[in-house]
Amino acid sequence: MGTPAQVGKYEYHAQVARLRQAGGSLRMALRRILQESTSPAVRALVAQAALDLSDMEDGVNRLDEIGRNTARMEASDGRV
Repeated sequence: MGTPAQVGKYEYHAQVARLRQAGGSLRMALRRILQESTSPAVRALVAQAALDLSDMEDGVNRLDEIGRNTARMEASDGRV
């Protein structure tokens, strides 16, 4: 078995990018649903999903920041 993924390393950044890509796809789908639906219930559900997506993206951005800071600290300590 290979080395486990580590914060700030390639696999970590690849997964952060994957989450961002999925978020972008979800955002486009929600926008399309809003454009095509006139149902207040559907619009309310889309609004809730958009808020949840925003929370998810905040978390992904924070994880990315943690990963960058970890990589910088390791580089400055000579642990790269």
